[in-house]
Parts: sequence; C-alpha cells; structure tokens
Amino acid sequence: MSNRILPGDKITFTANASRELVSLNWDNTGWSKEQTYEKTFVENDKVTVLASDGICPDVKAELPIKVIWPTIFSPYDIDGLNDEFLPSNIPGKEERANWHIIIFDRYGKKIYDGNCGWDGTYRRKIVPTGTYYYTVKFPNGKSHEGTIKVSKRD
Repeated sequence: MSNRILPGDKITFTANASRELVSLNWDNTGWSKEQTYEKTFVENDKVTVLASDGICPDVKAELPIKVIWPTIFSPYDIDGLNDEFLPSNIPGKEERANWHIIIFDRYGKKIYDGNCGWDGTYRRKIVPTGTYYYTVKFPNGKSHEGTIKVSKRD
C-alpha cells in the first residue's frame, strides 16, 4: 500500500513507540532524538526510519509515497478550482515557485517557459482544449515530464 500525494506536498512524519526511544535515523540523515521529520516530494519515493531503544535490535519502518501528477485543468472558467497547472500560490506549495516549467503544444512548439503556475494561456489567450506536453525542472537538477489536458468544464 502506498500513500498518494500531489507534487510538492510537504509531509511531516512522527514516530510513536510503545517504549522510550533512544534515537531515530530518518532517511539515513543520522541518529538523533527528533521524533518528527519533514520531507517534500516531487517523485515516487519512500521514507525510512530506524528506531533504537538502546536494548533491543533496531527496528526499521518504510513508508512508500506515490506522487500523483495532475492530468487535466480548466482555465476557461476562472472559478478557483483547477484554474492553473501546478500553482505555487497555494499554502504548503511554496516550493513550487522554484520549479521551472516548459509547456509544448502537440506540434512541439514551446508555448510557456517560466515558473510554476501556468494559467493555460499563450500570447495572452487561453489555449485551445487539448493535450499539452511539459517538462518540470527542479532546483536539484532532476526533472519530470508528462502531459496535461486543458479542458472546458462541461
């Protein structure tokens, strides 16, 4: 079983134990007494924690995380729901402002090149409904490619 989240979600993990823990090691960051750990996800991943009480053998737990990328949005009806592709002005999604997006039409023509929050326009006009191709580049040098459908709400 995996936990499904949106790209850019920051998750706080908390370790709870039936006995007092001496130390924890979150994602191989080193042993500490920190019972909470935060991580932002942009791709499928897992969080690993090793727990030690100083007496029994260390216990390892892994939690798989599946990132679900948006596949459709509707910029035609500015109603506050799905008006932008990967908006960064949502609380908790501020890190998206550091992502770089390039959008291409079905002919391979670049129609957007900028930071997160594509509003579905090209040359100040909403693009026709259809499927568009994108590349999202992250500050760490990694990237994600996919398609996004621009749709009118029925």
